[in-house]
Amino acid sequence: MSQKISFIKMHGLGNDFVVLDRITQYFPLNNRLLKKIGNRNLGIGCDQILLIDPPIQAEHDFNYRIFNANGKEVEQCGNGARCFGRYIYEKGLSEKKILEVGCLSGPIQINISNPNHISAKIGSPSPPPLKINHSKSTNLKRWVWDVIKFQ
Repeated sequence: MSQKISFIKMHGLGNDFVVLDRITQYFPLNNRLLKKIGNRNLGIGCDQILLIDPPIQAEHDFNYRIFNANGKEVEQCGNGARCFGRYIYEKGLSEKKILEVGCLSGPIQINISNPNHISAKIGSPSPPPLKINHSKSTNLKRWVWDVIKFQ
């Protein structure tokens, strides 16, 4: 038996997303479905799939999950968070101007007070650990991070 799932396609600064709302509809989620949705040739196609769920923690308004097109869950996406906020605004799912949202990387804030300029506070990235060859310390690698801060 097949089930129809409503979705919307959004984009933010070059990233395209399929947004799935499990507040107004429920459907089981599995890796096979995620890969099918993300496939640009045989599915809808996108960079990432954004899932809007009811909150897991009482202090959050929603829960936000992010999946790459290959079905793997990731911790965060700033452009996706802004699209998430716009979807909440457009669908009238909250009257709040600042949303407290739970996600894999930890809680984030999404400001939807101006629908033409939605911003997200998602924290700072954690760089991968350095691999240092202790026997030869002459060729150390240095990681440089450009951090984009959403306000």
